[in-house]
Amino acid sequence: MDYAIRTFGEPRARWAVPVSGMLTHCLQAALVVFVPITLIGVIQDDLHLNTSQALLPINLFRLTQALLLVPIGIYVDTLSSPRVPLLLALLFTVIIGVMFSFAPSLPYLVIYSILFSICFIFAGLMPMLLMLRDWFVYDRKDSLASGILLIGVSLAGGISPPPIS
Repeated sequence: MDYAIRTFGEPRARWAVPVSGMLTHCLQAALVVFVPITLIGVIQDDLHLNTSQALLPINLFRLTQALLLVPIGIYVDTLSSPRVPLLLALLFTVIIGVMFSFAPSLPYLVIYSILFSICFIFAGLMPMLLMLRDWFVYDRKDSLASGILLIGVSLAGGISPPPIS
């Protein structure tokens, strides 16, 4: 019996992984890329911020990503499976995403952005691609599974701005 089938059950059941990853990646991309830009005016009005202050959490999110992607990538490579960090990070991503909506001031937005960025690294594209590689490499469908996962970014751009605005 092949490793991919032992790991996740029936061969057809494995396709739930890239599909659920696509939806997760869609939500993450919407929260990171499209929601902040769409709501920048609302954030400015609610918290009485100027444009540079309102953009600070977005910029710190990206700076945190730039500084930590390689070290966390090295760490994830040492794991036998990225599943546990991925699931924990997804849980914390949801919690921090909810906390964002109740942030009373700029310092809270900054702290939430940095924490959200760290969770996004652990629950983002890198560990999802590693899991797909492990589950689909034996039947050479890992590229197709990765393509399904990456559809999430395009979906986020198409579905997130209309409901938000």
